[in-house]
Amino acid sequence: MNRIGWNLPTAELRAWIFGSEETNGEGLLHLDGDNLVLKSTGVMTVSESRSRGHATATAKW
Repeated sequence: MNRIGWNLPTAELRAWIFGSEETNGEGLLHLDGDNLVLKSTGVMTVSESRSRGHATATAKW
């Protein structure tokens, strides 16, 4: 399940990602020219251990 919403107090476009098996993440979206960029951090369960990760995704606007 994914959610995107406008954070009024900080004037930011935020994303929340909720996956199966206790995986989750959150990030900020912003425009970079014609690209919509998501910079995110999250927690993923791998082989019964939890690991933290950082990712950047870019989509053409």
